Amino acid sequence: MKKEGIDKVTEMVNKKVKSTSRGEKCLAKFTASNGNVYGSLTLDIRKAGDYSQPLPVAVRVCHAGQKVFLRLGKTYTMEEWLALCEYEKSGRRVQLTERNDMKNLMDRVELIANQLIAENNFSLRKLQDRFQGRKDDDSTIITAVSYTHLRAHET
Repeated sequence: MKKEGIDKVTEMVNKKVKSTSRGEKCLAKFTASNGNVYGSLTLDIRKAGDYSQPLPVAVRVCHAGQKVFLRLGKTYTMEEWLALCEYEKSGRRVQLTERNDMKNLMDRVELIANQLIAENNFSLRKLQDRFQGRKDDDSTIITAVSYTHLRAHET
């Protein structure tokens, strides 16, 4: 009986407290304005065979059971990354500029996600395209071509 009471208390406490833990392999997290899009700054380990090799840093964005990894162009070994995460958790200023640069890039992803949500136009593909600097699908690119160039292809 006593154990059952402890479980109920634990259950009640867990329901009241919202988790803010980043986990040990995540440097930072965000939740978009609609509450349905989540992102975390982490290493992309999908194709890693060995954690001792450098792995790309990415913002992992999840929505509706799908996820996309937006790589930031930096790499760390798992050991280096875990040290960075520990510095972040403890509030130490070690490699602060590096951490802030990556968090600023993640903030940019969050901003783009919120813009797409505000436009009622959110999808992971559109988020990925905008982050990589591509235009939306509904735009058309028109290129000027000379009359001589067109005539050369008629024959």
